[in-house]
Amino acid sequence: MKLAIDPWNRLEKRNPPDWYRKLFIESLIDIYDNWHNLIKELNIEYYLKIWIYEPNFYNSQVVLAIGDRIPRYQKLFCDFLPIADDFQPPLFPIAKNSNRRFIWEKHYEETPCYPEDFEQQYLEDMERKGKLSYIVQDGMRLAIFREGLVYVGYLPCSQNLR
Repeated sequence: MKLAIDPWNRLEKRNPPDWYRKLFIESLIDIYDNWHNLIKELNIEYYLKIWIYEPNFYNSQVVLAIGDRIPRYQKLFCDFLPIADDFQPPLFPIAKNSNRRFIWEKHYEETPCYPEDFEQQYLEDMERKGKLSYIVQDGMRLAIFREGLVYVGYLPCSQNLR
C-alpha cells in the first residue's frame, strides 16, 4: 500500500516535512500490524515488510505478497549494505511500540532503464558520480540508476516464509 501525500506530491513528487513523515511512518506501522493480524489467520506463506525510502520518502510503503508473488519481492532489492543491528531508519518512531524492534535491511533504490533513452554525456556524468551501473539481462544492456536508499523492515515474528 502506497499512500499519496497531498499536497506534497500533487504536481511533482516532493517530500513532506519531518513532522508529517513521522505521522506517515506511524500509519505504515499501523497498516503493517493490521495486515499481519489478518494474514496470520489464513496460515499461508507471505511476505510482509515496510519499505522506507531516502531521500525519496514519497515512495515509502507497506508491501504484502502471497503465493507466486513472494519470490518477486524477495529478489527485488539486490545489494545489501552494511547496517548496525540496532539501526532505525531516519525519523522512525522508536517510542511507539518500544517493546518491539523491527529488523532492517539497507539497499540501494535502483531503477533500470534502456541506455539509448538518454544522451551519452548524461550517462557518463551519472557513471562518474557513482549513480549508474550496467547489467545485461536477457541479452539486453540495461542502465541501473541509483536514486537513493530503501530501508526494508519487518518484525521477526511476522515472517511466515517456509
